Amino acid sequence: MEKIPRVLIAGDLKTEYLISASGKKLVDQPGGNLLYAASGANLWSESNQEIGLLSKIGSNFPEKELEKISKKGFNTDGIVKLDQQIEHRDFIAYSDLRTSHSNSPISFFSKTEDKFPESLLGYSANNKNTPKTDKTKQALFYEKDLPEEYRFANAIHFCPLDKTTHHLFPDVFRRENISFISLDPSAEYMQPTQFNELSMVLQGLSAFIPSEKEIRNLFRGRSEDIWEMMEELGNMGCNLIVVKSGEDGQKLYNSDSKKKYHIPAFPSKLVDLTGAGDVFCGGFIAGLEKTNDPLEAVLWGNIAASFAVEGSGAFYTDGVMEGLQFARLDKLRSYLRKI
Repeated sequence: MEKIPRVLIAGDLKTEYLISASGKKLVDQPGGNLLYAASGANLWSESNQEIGLLSKIGSNFPEKELEKISKKGFNTDGIVKLDQQIEHRDFIAYSDLRTSHSNSPISFFSKTEDKFPESLLGYSANNKNTPKTDKTKQALFYEKDLPEEYRFANAIHFCPLDKTTHHLFPDVFRRENISFISLDPSAEYMQPTQFNELSMVLQGLSAFIPSEKEIRNLFRGRSEDIWEMMEELGNMGCNLIVVKSGEDGQKLYNSDSKKKYHIPAFPSKLVDLTGAGDVFCGGFIAGLEKTNDPLEAVLWGNIAASFAVEGSGAFYTDGVMEGLQFARLDKLRSYLRKI
């Protein structure tokens, strides 16, 4: 059997084309929520081999991108290449730090001195999808897709994926008695009309990690109190509700102890916000797996995100000076506020 990863990340793998607010460009780089979350977990790992990746890609996904990921040392046994071609390119351009655009890459590249990348020809944001034919019926992952060694992992985090996958696939790991399961919901089902169906996702999760925008949209017309919202979600069968509030940090509600915390964002020089929420989730699940302490896990996620926003790309956190994450962690503890 292959070496057993401690933490699994399930998500979308993309080829990234990024123009940051400062004008920095990344072209033909591995990206997607899968790799951003994995980089957040990796910041706290002794070895990249502790992290297993789960994703499905089209037959047209560039081999050179897979080679880059493999060279990083992640366990890629869970990345399955399908027979069909899918749109794997992801274009993001920022007109300012907080305003992103995913359309008209030609117009953005025309403002730079760089030649328009041929690999981006024919791109349309409207064609971005995951390899599934019917979002309401077909899940992205099934139990048969799970490598044998992944069944013995300690924790898994689900990045935003289709609703059916979020409904069905966590149960595979519950049956395997995996210790920790966290999930970042997709905006597509964080809607008031789907509120009653959400219990199917929440039941048995260790942690549910929406953004504040998503949770407020879900409770539109029901409540304006963020803590009331979190408590109601906790009552649906999830131990921990963590709300990502961007530059305001995170909020944590423990449905077992009824404790509430506000964790402010560690002060960073903001350069690029791409993937920061995914990086947080990766740091969070790594912290929960290693410490079994929800508050400590939020702190680990917070610090991971604090590095991610200081640069661009899914692998930016690889360059963090050894030990600096622990120094920031100690400082962040002094900012905690119990509600």
